[in-house]
Amino acid sequence: MRVVTLLLIGVLFTAGVSANKWEEQRFKILHSSQEDEKTTLDMTDGEGRPLTVHFTGAPPEKVVAMISSLQKSFHSWKSMQVKSIRYTVFDSGVVEVQVFPSSFKEDNVDFMQYIPGHLFFVYKDQLQYSFRLEINKLFVKIKGYYTDEADLLKKLKQAVKDPQGFIIKRDPEYFIGKLEKLEEELEAQKGEVHRHKKELERLRAVMAAMHNTGVFSGPEAIPEKLALRVIELKSVNPNWKREQIQEQLDRDKMEYSKKQVKLILAVYFSVFE
Repeated sequence: MRVVTLLLIGVLFTAGVSANKWEEQRFKILHSSQEDEKTTLDMTDGEGRPLTVHFTGAPPEKVVAMISSLQKSFHSWKSMQVKSIRYTVFDSGVVEVQVFPSSFKEDNVDFMQYIPGHLFFVYKDQLQYSFRLEINKLFVKIKGYYTDEADLLKKLKQAVKDPQGFIIKRDPEYFIGKLEKLEEELEAQKGEVHRHKKELERLRAVMAAMHNTGVFSGPEAIPEKLALRVIELKSVNPNWKREQIQEQLDRDKMEYSKKQVKLILAVYFSVFE
């Protein structure tokens, strides 16, 4: 019983210390819930503005202070009215931030119509943003390090004005997609070239066979091995005459006829002797 009592006191003491961290930053806890080891706090800041924080364990004081600073920063934007903000704290100290605006416009540009649901930020050593806008059926990725409101607004207006150009200049996924498409087209072209090459080889073989006729026989195909060897010798030695090729065929101990060699040279190299 004593052990249970001590444990209960420990839990209450920890909860009290955790609550004090938030109260020191003028947060007011409205509702607290816990599932497994994950705690969710629904709170208001010193100005009565709502926020939700998810975390495991007790966040260090510097993280609580940083959330307070982020809360003030987002609510200070002149272009955006914030409905709510959701913070998720990880054991590493990284904080993910989901900002849900109720209005967001600048210079008559209403960004709300392009935002799928919320703005997404991550705080590591510095605040970063990474979210998408849907503009004219294009998903435009907005990503970078947050410096100030004006810099982000400038980027957003560029994306809205020329989404295609914005993607080309900044989104590596666009280039990857283009590269993959080009590779597919190149492979298709290679296949088409290979097919045409094979077709041309067949036509040449047929043409050579049609001319390779005897007195009592019809067309006879020239042996493929002989044709390939003659083509190879002529390609490597373009100045060779038929006699030089035949001498090499003799050294290779290949069977051939003078007529066959002449036909191969005529059909494949337009050499007529």
